[in-house]
Amino acid sequence: MGFDSDPVKAWKQAQEKNVDIVEEETPEEGVEVVDASGPDFNYLLSMPMWYLSKEKKDELCKQRDNKLTELKTLKKKSPSDLWNEDLAAFCEELEETVEI
Repeated sequence: MGFDSDPVKAWKQAQEKNVDIVEEETPEEGVEVVDASGPDFNYLLSMPMWYLSKEKKDELCKQRDNKLTELKTLKKKSPSDLWNEDLAAFCEELEETVEI
């Protein structure tokens, strides 16, 4: 039906491969290596039924759009802009803490 294989599982495996490349270690003896070939659709079977409602779909699409907008905004900022914003937020919190 065109569903993607488990995206979370694929992401975790990619992260593990990156860690393995950085560490450059060989697998320990006795450790079973799982063959991850082929699609994995178990995440669809364990999904709660209320996730299949139109309202939940709309909510998830809205969250996705908000996060994409936030990502685009962050990519437009320079590291110094981010630093200054964090520093300003820290100073505000510090002043509130000192006043108490």
